[in-house]
Amino acid sequence: MLNFGIIKKKYENNNAVVTISPNGSMSYPSSIDTAEGYCQGILRYNNTSSSKFKVNKVTAPTTATLSCVSNCSQTCSIEVKTFRTTPSLPAQGGTQINANSYKDWNVGGVATLPPNCSGVFEGTVDFTCAGETISLPAKVIVGDIPTITITPQDDLDFGDILSTTASTVSVGTNGVRTCSPASVCVANQSSNGTFRVENSSATAQTFTVDCPSGAVQMGNGNNFYIDSFICSASSSSVSSSTPATVNVGATLHVPQGQAVGNITLHIPLQLITNAPKAQVFWLASIFFKNL
Repeated sequence: MLNFGIIKKKYENNNAVVTISPNGSMSYPSSIDTAEGYCQGILRYNNTSSSKFKVNKVTAPTTATLSCVSNCSQTCSIEVKTFRTTPSLPAQGGTQINANSYKDWNVGGVATLPPNCSGVFEGTVDFTCAGETISLPAKVIVGDIPTITITPQDDLDFGDILSTTASTVSVGTNGVRTCSPASVCVANQSSNGTFRVENSSATAQTFTVDCPSGAVQMGNGNNFYIDSFICSASSSSVSSSTPATVNVGATLHVPQGQAVGNITLHIPLQLITNAPKAQVFWLASIFFKNL
């Protein structure tokens, strides 16, 4: 991949031209604040046969267009041109590659970043050889792109429960436990589940939480399950200075005569952001006593 890396501008309203050389170095004007994570592209031809092979003339494109695929500030694209390779691309007459060997061509290019244009840009640099297209992926990230992370903190814990009779036990998003009948709950050690949502960028980004819907079976027949999931924040906004905490509660349905012991269950919660979806598997804990 021809990767121009992550580029941050000092002045958003200026054009900026950045160059990656075939050796992987980058040059850019003073209007660029930082550039990192860049590298030259590599075209490789593997000759897996037992005899020499001649690669015919390869032609670089005049230009390539990288389109914004996420976190787009506006409708814009980035033009890449002036492609150079080391060594030179095979000319008329071709280049010989030995048997069971390969040859690499390092690829550099020049990208023009338009004013006020940020986001994640991707595309291909399409070389041609004997009428066929050889596509080299290309990418650049411009601006302060948010990265959302989710960190589980506390289990959804239903606490200690007597298994002498059929019952329901609910834990709210505030950790308060309600039992029916009340006598089945002992030593109230319940807690709501929590996870922390953080954003690497100072630019706020909105996320939504997709709480589990329906029932999650715990086993031991259809009478043992968790349902009625609730999340304290169905939608919120986070930045690097303002993380968010989402609290989770639910209701546990317990059949009579449940075996004594501890049970744990992983429950999938899905967080939806402007970036790719992220999923965390939440842990629910219950301990059954037979007193």
